Amino acid sequence: MGGQKYIKLKLEVAGNKLTIKIDCSQNIKKYFLTDYVHIEYDQDMTNISKSILYIPTVSNIITMAWAVGADIYVEELDKTFMESLGKIKQVFEKWHPQFSFSTNLYVENVISNQFNGEGYGLLFSGGVDALTSYLRHKDKHPDLFMVWNINYPVREYGKGLKQEWKDIHLIKTNMQQLLHNILLRREFKVGDWYESINHALCLLGLTAPLTTKGIGTVLIASSFTETNVIPWGSHPLIDNNVAWANVKVIHDGFELSRQDKIKYIAQYPEYLSDLIVCNDHWHNDHKNCCRCEKCCRTITGLILVGIDPGNHNFNIDPKKILGYIKNCWAKGIFCEDYSKICLWMDIQKQIPEQLNNDIYCSKEFFTWLREFDFSNYKMSKSQHFIWGISGLVSKVGVVKTIKRVPRFIIRRLNGGLTRIKVIKA
Repeated sequence: MGGQKYIKLKLEVAGNKLTIKIDCSQNIKKYFLTDYVHIEYDQDMTNISKSILYIPTVSNIITMAWAVGADIYVEELDKTFMESLGKIKQVFEKWHPQFSFSTNLYVENVISNQFNGEGYGLLFSGGVDALTSYLRHKDKHPDLFMVWNINYPVREYGKGLKQEWKDIHLIKTNMQQLLHNILLRREFKVGDWYESINHALCLLGLTAPLTTKGIGTVLIASSFTETNVIPWGSHPLIDNNVAWANVKVIHDGFELSRQDKIKYIAQYPEYLSDLIVCNDHWHNDHKNCCRCEKCCRTITGLILVGIDPGNHNFNIDPKKILGYIKNCWAKGIFCEDYSKICLWMDIQKQIPEQLNNDIYCSKEFFTWLREFDFSNYKMSKSQHFIWGISGLVSKVGVVKTIKRVPRFIIRRLNGGLTRIKVIKA
């Protein structure tokens, strides 16, 4: 095929497990970290059309294919899904003109599927956004779709509430380890590839095989609002155009800011005992780390609405936590990320003149936060580096940290291009 860039997919089904072999041209092999996609569901997949079973993998690689101009070859694919990709491509063309968009999708059999479902499903992580969407739609008794990295241990979520939920579906996959996200980010000058380009398509695609029996609508919680939205991997223009068979997707809660959502879930404290917002909770026995920016932002938001985060899955020192958060901003420890700073500015705007609670002696902290100038915030690379090393020490200990430091430094000098450990087939 000469200089053609191509990706060929081959599916194997074994009960509840899918394995997709990826054969790609040598000129784009560097963008893949493994040749296999593994997906494990909690239902048998044997009798589900391949046109649906290919959706998870195509959803994950399509943006990369658009970027590099690679053609995709697949045995079967759902007609509605293919049409939805055309609509989503138009959005990406406006947002990312640096992409090639010369991709052709070659499908041997295009299938028109029809399911007779009127039920709801919800992508559920246990975080603020997802919990808000669940509480807003709990009268519809949505099935919950939980996506877990295949390398990480699974935990029972919300044991006390499981009887209320219609069904929880666990999806285990190595999908997030398929693409070389750091390389793609660097070459195409975007933010984190998964977050800013790919995550909604990836997650929504994974739910498709679970919608064939009774699900007509899939909900995905919003990340931002119409007031501070930026081109992002989950957006109404993307999510609301995703479809397959006669299943539609709704980008839920776009009218609510993150702090609005915290206010909303604060009305249901019985649901907060398992609140997970931390991206590093796998390493903390499914507890929030209470030191990263996302944990600190959520802790701040909860305190502002009168909720003690120490009672809701945040193991914190009440005497130190607010001083720690203030120090992180004052010394430039947190990353200089516009999307995250917008969320802090939203908290800032919602600090009332008259503070009615003083959880953790927070009145002084919120008085300071109200006046903090986020618009001129600059991250200190040295302070951020030291903070990162101290985090490694607390996570893995001194000895392992010493062993990792050279790789930690090299990764940053090379722009983060050190390859991660790959799951082998």
